[in-house]
Formats: sequence, C-alpha cells, structure tokens
Amino acid sequence: MQAADTWVICTPVYWHNMSGHLKTWFDRMSEYPHRMWYGKKLGLGVQGMEPSDTIEPMKRLMKRFCSLNQMDFLGEATTNQEIKELNSKLKQLI
Repeated sequence: MQAADTWVICTPVYWHNMSGHLKTWFDRMSEYPHRMWYGKKLGLGVQGMEPSDTIEPMKRLMKRFCSLNQMDFLGEATTNQEIKELNSKLKQLI
C-alpha cells in the first residue's frame, strides 16, 4: 500500500453503513504515526441493495480522512455509471 499512488477502497453496505472491518481499519489508521499515505489519491466503491442513504456518511468519512492525511479524494461509485466514471479517472492516473 505504501508504494501505491492511488488507493481504491470498496465496501459492502452492512446495516446502513460500511463494513465493520473497514471502520476498524479507519479507526486504527487514523492514529498511525508515519502517515505513509500523505499525498496519495483515494477512491471509494460501495456495493449494496440501496446505498443511497448511506453514501453521504461514508463519503464524509472518506473526505475527512483525506483532508487529515493530505490525500486527494477522487469520488465514490455506487452505480454502473459511477463505476465507469471513477474507472476513467483511475485510468488517467496510470
């Protein structure tokens, strides 16, 4: 992860939120002293039956994480069209 310039984090929707594993990851990485992710780019993929009411809190968390860690938030994708758009952004970075 340290060598990558861009991260794409994906999560299923579990009871109107991100998975517990991903939430735990954010909790632990927020206090990581070396900040190996400064300057990196981050994209978010969310999969679920109806993530529309859950995407805003997840997006807010991602944006806050990026802000605190000097990362560039590329956006989120929950539909096929959004996945194509985020994929296009990612391809431009390669």
